[in-house]
Amino acid sequence: MKRKIYFIFFLTAAVLSVSCKLTSKPDDETGEEDTTNEENSSLFEPQDDGSYVFETNDAKYTNENGYTLWTITQKISGTESFSDFTTALVKSHGNTGCGFGVIFNDNTDSSGNRSMISVMIRTTGDYAIGKIENGLYTDIQYWTQNKYIKTGLGAKNSITITKNTASDEYAVTFNGDSDSTVKFSDTGSYIYTNGSRGYVVVLAPDENFPVNRVVVSFTNE
Repeated sequence: MKRKIYFIFFLTAAVLSVSCKLTSKPDDETGEEDTTNEENSSLFEPQDDGSYVFETNDAKYTNENGYTLWTITQKISGTESFSDFTTALVKSHGNTGCGFGVIFNDNTDSSGNRSMISVMIRTTGDYAIGKIENGLYTDIQYWTQNKYIKTGLGAKNSITITKNTASDEYAVTFNGDSDSTVKFSDTGSYIYTNGSRGYVVVLAPDENFPVNRVVVSFTNE
């Protein structure tokens, strides 16, 4: 079963092996895709070493469903050959049940149709894969446990995205272990060879801002 949920895009500042069985969200469960979604580059601060750090305790990012905040950090043409990439992620503060991760193949065509793919993990040891087209999110893989994802705040994980150019199939590998790999194919109305890349962080409705904060670091390896 697939879900389709509207994403709202706001442009701010100057600028989102072994195959595992795909699972879907239970009908009675609320997920990150029900949050308020905002493209916000100002919250993802570039560091001197080339990494990015997301940090906020701003109470304006509090509502009954939470927020999903994302940014594009690397502009890539959708016609370029796909290049594999690895991103290291560390969530040191915040709700352990909320996702964070990477977005890639972000493109907007001449008619304004925008699409991208997201891969997120949580500090509870699970991951999710999704496709967003014109603000509409569809599960490719709903949240599923993967024993190779390290758990707990402060744990360093890595996400590697590769592509088989012959089959156009993608593979997601966690922490460099081939036994963790999940394969999937891009689907939908807008499919590209490549595209821009960035990061995404989900905030829970109960982060207790401004007393607490959410901090996530991202490093391309």
